Amino acid sequence: KDVGLPSSVLQVLTPGTAEVATTLLESPMIDKVSVTGSIETGIKVAEVAARTLKRVTLELGGKSPLLIFNDCHSIETAAQIASDG
Repeated sequence: KDVGLPSSVLQVLTPGTAEVATTLLESPMIDKVSVTGSIETGIKVAEVAARTLKRVTLELGGKSPLLIFNDCHSIETAAQIASDG
């Protein structure tokens, strides 16, 4: 609501059971899924989503996501943090 999206456009689910995930991935009411998780999870999501040609975005295997904005005061420090993990 804060960014002007209708309530049905974005749904966020925290980790749950494989049964819930499979149900969502197989549902014809879901057009696209985005998953952040392990490589193993990504493989399973891709396999199930492929059955219905569902669009999927995967962010896999990372431990420490890092966003660097254009007002960053020291790109060198940001690069060092990113490389150190």
